[in-house]
Amino acid sequence: EEKQKLVNDLAQLGPIEREAYLTSLTEQQQIVSAPIKTTIGDISVDNQKAAKNGIKEMLKRGKIAQSKKDFIKAVEMYQSAAILASNWELSASFTKIQETIRKTRIEDLKIKKTNLENDAKSAVKEKNYLEAAAKYKYASRIASEIFKLGATEMTKEVKRLTNKATEYEKMK
Repeated sequence: EEKQKLVNDLAQLGPIEREAYLTSLTEQQQIVSAPIKTTIGDISVDNQKAAKNGIKEMLKRGKIAQSKKDFIKAVEMYQSAAILASNWELSASFTKIQETIRKTRIEDLKIKKTNLENDAKSAVKEKNYLEAAAKYKYASRIASEIFKLGATEMTKEVKRLTNKATEYEKMK
């Protein structure tokens, strides 16, 4: 019964605390949980409240970058927020941030796919079928990436773009 309680207690701890606890048990020492200082960019965190504020700030910066269509910077900001959430074991925040990252990547890829399709249509108008085929093929790959991120509606899109690429390859 005592062993089961110990296992349950260990399961509640984070990986770093669990390792410290097990190490102290083997050395028969009493452990004191000290705060871990985390610094990401210009945000320094040494307690859970500061971590929540840091996450809030990173998310705000990410939204600003996303509104300016700077998706790379937005994802970097969101990933920094996710690291803070993970380090400070804020699992609910971490899950929400992961979803935000996924949606941001999907938005970025959809814009790239649309731009490639427009480029391909322009190439068709100029009767440059090889370029059009290449652009449609690349757009198809991007649609596939979007599908992998969970946008199931992209299945038909991948087929449509692949068929267009094949069609224009034959026209050379």
